[in-house]
Amino acid sequence: MFKWFYILASAVCPVYFSYAQVEYPATKKIDQADNYHGTIISDPYRWLENDTSEETKKWVKEQNAVTFKYLASISFRDSIRKRLASVYNYERYGIPFHNNGYYYFYKNDGLQNQSVLYRQKGLSGPITLIIDPNNFSPDATTQLDDFEVSKNGKYAAYSISRAGSDWRTIFIKDLSTMKDLADSIIWVKESKIQWLKNGFFYSRYPTLAKGMELSSANENHQIWYHNIGTSQEKDKLIFEDTMNVQRFNYAFTSEDERYVFLFSDDRGRGLRGNSLYFMDNHSSQKEFKPIIAEIGNFIYNPIGEINNKFLIFSNADAQNNKVIEFDPNAKKGEEWKTIIPEGKENLQSATEELETSNE
Repeated sequence: MFKWFYILASAVCPVYFSYAQVEYPATKKIDQADNYHGTIISDPYRWLENDTSEETKKWVKEQNAVTFKYLASISFRDSIRKRLASVYNYERYGIPFHNNGYYYFYKNDGLQNQSVLYRQKGLSGPITLIIDPNNFSPDATTQLDDFEVSKNGKYAAYSISRAGSDWRTIFIKDLSTMKDLADSIIWVKESKIQWLKNGFFYSRYPTLAKGMELSSANENHQIWYHNIGTSQEKDKLIFEDTMNVQRFNYAFTSEDERYVFLFSDDRGRGLRGNSLYFMDNHSSQKEFKPIIAEIGNFIYNPIGEINNKFLIFSNADAQNNKVIEFDPNAKKGEEWKTIIPEGKENLQSATEELETSNE
């Protein structure tokens, strides 16, 4: 059996081609059904969720054999690849960010699988390579995910992802020597790296059983604090919500490190908003206090803190977004003040920038 396709190869040169009907190996079905609140949901391919079984591996191998055989039969595939490579082969830069006199930026020479991270002293100083993700693995499937410089500029914590996995491993680089420390933090997923003094906050899940890392349910998203130069076993649990194990929890720190913000969302229940709490490191009572206590459908993203008042990016009763201020020391009912009201156009984002440069 043949099918015909029509594609536009150029502005004046239409091309017709045909291909044989692809026949994939039949996929086994099982008698699996689940009762979700009175509704029966059939799941005949549940057995494929066991990604480590020999049966699943055999199925993947057979499917790949069919796919790659067909791709190899396309006569003009290599010419398309060469054309795409030629138009994509140009030098490009990412947007730089500033920390303690250095500008950090990503650069790709053209056809590098991943952009390389550099830094430059001021606007005209020498450029130094920080991390080249292309050297992480021979097949370039290990990626640089997050990169956060400590507020004093001495260290950087960065996370990597292997083979497209959502799991991250965090490492620490000494920016004076450009060498990695011995620290290695695992079981990280859906995490932000936020520095505080001699360490940082990160989010992770409890340790899973060996061999079940990719198939076990992820529950009880926790916030931990890691101290530089120590093993992960010595990390301190900062927050967990065992009553709401499907929620995601993150920590953010203010620029002066006085405040720690606790951000939680509940996407598992279809809610689009978040709760927001804060902790004052100058207070003897190390506890999180509510700014927004309950999770609803409005977002409240902390921007920063000025004069002990919190700037927050929000869409609360503002479809086009706005910036509001929360004063934790104000009288009840007087805590909120609008800084940038909702406009006719959508406010995409807002940031706080306290650093200045004479260069």
